[in-house]
Amino acid sequence: MKPALHIICWIIALSLSGCGTTYFVPLAVAPSKIDSQPLGEEPIGSPQIHIMTHTDGFGWQVSASQDWIENEQRTEQEYWKGLTYRKADTLTAQVGYTASTPITCPGSLIAHVILRMIHVMGVFDRAEPTWKLVKQLCVAPLLGLDPTSGIDDTQPGPALSTTRIQRQLRRPLTSGRLQIRWIHPRWDPVGAEYPLTTTPIDIRIRELAPILLRTHSPETLQEGHMELALFTTDNHAVRHPLSIGVSTLTAALKENLVRKPQQHWPTTMRFRIEATHPQLATLAQTVLTELHAPIVTRGSNSTALQAVQRQEVSPMFDESHPSSIGHWTGANVLLAITTTALTPNTQLVVVLTSDIESGQVLGQFTIECARLADTTCTSALRSQLRSLISTDTNSGRRGTLIEEHP
Repeated sequence: MKPALHIICWIIALSLSGCGTTYFVPLAVAPSKIDSQPLGEEPIGSPQIHIMTHTDGFGWQVSASQDWIENEQRTEQEYWKGLTYRKADTLTAQVGYTASTPITCPGSLIAHVILRMIHVMGVFDRAEPTWKLVKQLCVAPLLGLDPTSGIDDTQPGPALSTTRIQRQLRRPLTSGRLQIRWIHPRWDPVGAEYPLTTTPIDIRIRELAPILLRTHSPETLQEGHMELALFTTDNHAVRHPLSIGVSTLTAALKENLVRKPQQHWPTTMRFRIEATHPQLATLAQTVLTELHAPIVTRGSNSTALQAVQRQEVSPMFDESHPSSIGHWTGANVLLAITTTALTPNTQLVVVLTSDIESGQVLGQFTIECARLADTTCTSALRSQLRSLISTDTNSGRRGTLIEEHP
């Protein structure tokens, strides 16, 4: 009987060995984790137009946004710390571990009972799970795994809870077009159109007033009304009425922005900025950069620029060519921005451009602001600066707007 029993044990060992490659024994609960999975999003409601009137009343800062519902599924996942046993290195070792289970399994059961009794009697206050020995000395060898190969590991357990969350978000619209236009029951709309961008749009009535007063009589203009219209890429339209009459249009043409014809300006303009307030200097620098106009630096700014040039250019430039990289070029247009306190709560901002070589004034404008940091003030300054400096103020459509309907 003994030879037959040995043969049966070896057959069982060979059949069980190699059944798995790893085996995880949980010993303690690890901190749970929350996994988030996006489930999509959808727009809600209609787009919205946000309007801030300039300090002088002759323009607006306009932007648009859309509300969205964002769906998300959150799952709280339980995790366990424990030991992972790996497969024995050789087939002989696997068979050996499996064949030894008639000895190791009863031993692990006895050790389990003893440790359990000691734990119940209070000798060990924080004992490890007593079935660890059963898993290590009985289950792992039966699977052909090395009971001495246990390494610390953390593995997910069952999901504790699953929650679906909805969040309402407001995002700026960056596609579509914005129109300021005059609407009449019988005539086609007249207005100006701007493409939506990531930044707010600065609109001045001065851009539209000459077209309206040239195409229609004051009597006809009084029969219509002004509005801001937003058209999205899916042909969704949102309109906002504006209280602008003929007197406002006429006053907009008389605002104090004056500019000499383009032939009086240098062909290639290089600006130097002088401002009594650092915030105004930064604003002018931003506008000039957006218009791709060269800015000549001096003082501490030029020192930093020289360091960059020495690093990037020297000694790879040729002194014999006047246009070679590394040569300094002076400014030919001075952009001066000064502020004067009119009242304790009002500042007068004067912007003046002049030809440095001839000294003649090329253009200027003034704006009253309660505070320089106000959005209505900076928006008006940005718009007026572009009109004063830019040689191309006809971005977008202007004139009679004939809409295309599907």
